[in-house]
Amino acid sequence: MRPATRLGRRVLPKSDGRYLILYGSGEGSAAAAASRWRPETPSELRWHPLLQEWVTVAPWRQDRTYHPPAEACPLC
Repeated sequence: MRPATRLGRRVLPKSDGRYLILYGSGEGSAAAAASRWRPETPSELRWHPLLQEWVTVAPWRQDRTYHPPAEACPLC
């Protein structure tokens, strides 16, 4: 039986006042995860002509995986 390992917890404040809570087996994993969630470019406002209102667009999320292949899907 493997000994239980204690998970580290790191709380990072976001710019909108919410908090991102990261859990990991070590400080290095939390630091690496923290660097991944920070966007390289800021959000932008664009005019949506059909809705007739301004909408927020997050360009760094456009390359995320929408449907992963079956062998990589965590829910399958």
